[in-house]
Amino acid sequence: MGKEASRQYSEVGTASYYADKFHGRRTASGEIFDKNGYTAAHKTLALGSYALITNLRNGKKVIVRINDRGPFSKTRIIDLSKGAAKVIGMVGAGTAKVRVEAMQVDKEGYIIGKGAEALYQIAQQEGLNLKVKGDGETLAIKADTEPTPQAVVSQPKFVLKVTQLKNERMAKKVQKVISTVNSHIVTKEKRYEVIIDVSSAEEAQHVKQQLNRLGYTVFSYSEK
Repeated sequence: MGKEASRQYSEVGTASYYADKFHGRRTASGEIFDKNGYTAAHKTLALGSYALITNLRNGKKVIVRINDRGPFSKTRIIDLSKGAAKVIGMVGAGTAKVRVEAMQVDKEGYIIGKGAEALYQIAQQEGLNLKVKGDGETLAIKADTEPTPQAVVSQPKFVLKVTQLKNERMAKKVQKVISTVNSHIVTKEKRYEVIIDVSSAEEAQHVKQQLNRLGYTVFSYSEK
């Protein structure tokens, strides 16, 4: 797909996800597949590019980086990592009707074009290393169902993270300690981070104290 066509790309179709069977295997981009990350397999979008995925049933959105080729099925347009599928609430069903929209991200990792600020907020929630210059325009992308804000109020007020973990085993150990709250693992430059979603200042303080007692340093990096 050419650069201009890629920038204009928007398609509605069926998404699925892949997880355990491919976890740890090499993708088409040469990266090792992490089922808990925010990546996807697409047939034509450039490897290394980003796309916004919207679940048209519930309006939930996730940003993924294309790092693999597929799906090898005429009935699906994209396969998400399990981590991305969780964000948009499709793990239980296994598939979902989604809109896939190519994002414009320059070589330095800056989101450009319409809706840059809103997309940046989503990227922050996921712990993605994307940036924005100045004020982005209001996100114009809406689900076909156009759910009311009350219908999609599932975002936490506070996001915590534990950084600089040496391996996935250590990250999973953190997740086990805080199993009563939502969390996911991301990788950054051969290090692991655990991103933790909590719904109140009190809960955030409780989780931080719980992890601090075990020697972990916890950062509060976003308040919705």
